[in-house]
Order: sequence, then structure tokens, then C-alpha cells
Amino acid sequence: AAVLFADGYFQHYLHGVFFDEDLFAKTVLKRPTKEEFLAIRNTEQRAAIISQWGITTVLECLERTVLDTKFLICNRHAHDADFRVLGEVFEIILDQTPLRYILVECTSTHKRTMLCVERTEQTTTYEGARAWTFGLSTEDFLTGLVHET
Repeated sequence: AAVLFADGYFQHYLHGVFFDEDLFAKTVLKRPTKEEFLAIRNTEQRAAIISQWGITTVLECLERTVLDTKFLICNRHAHDADFRVLGEVFEIILDQTPLRYILVECTSTHKRTMLCVERTEQTTTYEGARAWTFGLSTEDFLTGLVHET
């Protein structure tokens, strides 16, 4: 329990987000199952669980259709060897609603995250979805992109 009172009353929190005892036991004290994760309706609780267990847990919970993948070669520092970063565009069905996401990875922290993108022809490719997040056409994005820092 994050907060325990003298009379025995307690409350559970993760990253400042309240969880009832049952949900805390199912999703914080142990890695949640697909059903347990998808049953969480509160978006702050979902975000806290993602922070706790990582984006990989979420991706394993989702039945997704991958539309495009892209390996990017990045160089963090002049003395480091190049490394590959995976980018991905995928769709999921959530509450009977199709949603499209782009999976990106920060080249400096290696933190992976998924961003919701509009379902258009442009966002069916990794480059197009990435351009969409900047409000650019795919062509403008690709011709203007020199180096990501």
C-alpha cells in the first residue's frame, strides 16, 4: 500500500495514480495478462501500467495488424557504432473501433512509445505516419529530413 493509516485503511498508487486493491494486485504487483490490461478503462491507469511494465507489455497484449516496418540506422555519438532502431505502423481494434499507431524509439534514450495517427493513405507507411506527426506530407518530410538529433 502506498498510504497506510493507523486504523488499517490503505490506498494503492502507482506514479501518483490511484488503483483499487484488486486492480493493483492484478496489474502492478504482477505483469498483467492481455485481458487484464485491456479491461483497464482509466487512461491514467493504463499509462501508469505502461510506465511500470514497458511498451513491450502493451504490444504483446494487443492483437495488431502491422502495416509497415522500418529499421533506421542511427548514430548516437561520434565514437559509437551505428545501431538499428525499429519503427512500425500498426492497427488495432479497440471497442470495435479501428485505430492506427506508429511505434517510434528515441535515438538517445531508446524509450519506445506508440503514437496514435489518423487513418489515411499517407499513414499506411512508416515514413508517411512519421511525417503526419509533424504535419507534413511524406515528400516534404523526406526531402527536409537531414539528420535526427
